Amino acid sequence: MPKKINKLSSKKNTNKKKKKSVKVDPITLQVIGGALHTSAREMGHVLYRMSFSSIIRESEDLGAGLFDANFQTLSESDSTPLHIGSIPGYLRGIQETLQDGEWYEGDVVVHNHPYYGSSHSPDLAIAIPVFWKGELVGFSANTAHHIDIGAATPGLIIDIRDVYAEGMLFSGIKLYRKGERNDAIWQFMESNSRTAKMLIDDIEAQIASARLGEQRMKELISEYGIDTFKAACNELLNYTERMMRQQIRAIPDGTYRADGWCDDDGRNRDKKLPIKVAVKVKGDNVTVDLTGSADQVPTAYNVPFEGSTKVAVYCAFRSLLLDQAETESGRAGFEIFEQAIRNATPAIEVRSRRVGGANYQVPTEIRPSRKLALAMRWIVTGARQRSGRGMSQKLSAELLDASRGQGAAVRRKEEVFRMAEANRAFAHYRW
Repeated sequence: MPKKINKLSSKKNTNKKKKKSVKVDPITLQVIGGALHTSAREMGHVLYRMSFSSIIRESEDLGAGLFDANFQTLSESDSTPLHIGSIPGYLRGIQETLQDGEWYEGDVVVHNHPYYGSSHSPDLAIAIPVFWKGELVGFSANTAHHIDIGAATPGLIIDIRDVYAEGMLFSGIKLYRKGERNDAIWQFMESNSRTAKMLIDDIEAQIASARLGEQRMKELISEYGIDTFKAACNELLNYTERMMRQQIRAIPDGTYRADGWCDDDGRNRDKKLPIKVAVKVKGDNVTVDLTGSADQVPTAYNVPFEGSTKVAVYCAFRSLLLDQAETESGRAGFEIFEQAIRNATPAIEVRSRRVGGANYQVPTEIRPSRKLALAMRWIVTGARQRSGRGMSQKLSAELLDASRGQGAAVRRKEEVFRMAEANRAFAHYRW
């Protein structure tokens, strides 16, 4: 297992050097940005419509997007944030383990190794390099959760000894090399899955989605020229960074702490796993410190740093800074978040207590750390239950509703309070 790293810091975009100084006018910039976004959404749509397994087709447990040659995200589909957010980590892992050690036009790569950037083993990534006149200019890639990849037991399992029991592991393996199909690896996959046909068909859907993205990127380059395309992509990245840092500056400098826990490690049911977070803000920089969180556990409950931990942090900040909510409300994202937490935080809860052979629902005061944990849990649960696509958008909408005293999290808080009121006659049983 790689050495545990507990800190994340924001870094400035380093992709700012260009061979040519190309000025992109605002209209062209918006057109290219819109085209990139539409292409990614189209990739996601093709993937879930062509897939056969319910976890991809109905749950939309997938992510798709376009990326520059430095693995930076140019556009993303409206899908699961932890999928789309993890793809840059996948691409870096592929670069480290790539078959032949080099990309060729016509390559199609499969990758899912948790020690090399992936989120977890059942999430297979398909990546296709995009070349223009012999130059590698970007990538079209996606990830999707598969039903069975030959693990010790069907589906996703927790109580296993090591990563090798999670099923087939692929690290930078080429399904197609220079356009030629690698029949041996396809036969290997088909021979090592309990749902072989579904696995193969879903991978084919991923390839179709990635090839569509490759085609769309080439169409953009053909229309606007490679220099304009690169300049536009770089300006979009710089603009995103400026907007993000502007939002970070709106947060008062200081250190913000929170504690939580996971119920168990999948084997030891009575052993809670602490999660401790310290967010340090200074100017337009932010550092997330996870020191004090649970150590590595002996089950498949450990979270890869590159493909999951970093992505979860990015997703949280994306939802916290609330571009959509700010546009709708005219309030700063941090203010919205604080108000949402306050409105969803309970002061009292009901706990079951057995007295004299009977069970009573006893109103009980909540300790501060649990208050915060419950508020955040209810907000996340409420976001998941909302209609629409994209967890980041649903979480933003739930936080905005909670800041207004509305939404599922606030309703849950009110339900708990009403239950406590209804059982106030038993309050003396809490001692």
